[in-house]
Amino acid sequence: NSAHRRARPGPPQRQGRTVGEAQELLDRQRARFAALDPELPDDVLLPKGDPLLAHLPDGTTVAGVVAHARNAPDSVQALWQPLETYELFPLVGERSGEGMDGVLRAWRQWLDARSVPGEDSGCALTWPSRDAAAARALLDHGFTPLTCMAIRRGGEPDPVTELSGTVKVRRAGPADLDTVVELALAEHDYAVLVGASVPRPRAAELKRIAARLRLNSADDPVWLAEHD
Repeated sequence: NSAHRRARPGPPQRQGRTVGEAQELLDRQRARFAALDPELPDDVLLPKGDPLLAHLPDGTTVAGVVAHARNAPDSVQALWQPLETYELFPLVGERSGEGMDGVLRAWRQWLDARSVPGEDSGCALTWPSRDAAAARALLDHGFTPLTCMAIRRGGEPDPVTELSGTVKVRRAGPADLDTVVELALAEHDYAVLVGASVPRPRAAELKRIAARLRLNSADDPVWLAEHD
């Protein structure tokens, strides 16, 4: 769409004006989210980061904040994330389609100006899946969904399922370390195939360390299902 291609980064502005515009965009965005899905949180705190501004063809301003995080190569977090992550927090008000396109183009120029991202890095953002207009812009810019969160409302509990007696669920203990690590590595290998994890040389060692900590913790249980 030629109108989308004309979206451009905004010029430097006074801090007070920029903050005021960002707050206005955030308020309108919250209202749009509430209309899309009442279960979405209505109070989202923006992180510290680098600001982005872009102007749409009609002169409307959209914005965003870019946060940068690093993971140590030998950390457990590095099994699920690149070593460097640039996360965008868009502020597009009610203009989710062309607004998202505009802020993503500004972000691309921001990254190019800094010669990032590198080889072991990634760009991410979180956005409501019901906002189809924004989803179209994200797909057009090469993004693909990796994770999603579903919400189950409270209410009457489901009827108790009659158990067959052939499956036993129990809490795992320190003696189950090898089994838990085997299952964790199987999960990790599958996640690598579908793009949700990152292959690392020390994956088995890191998984064993994490599993040992959990199995010896009173507050972070691991459950095993055993089939007779």
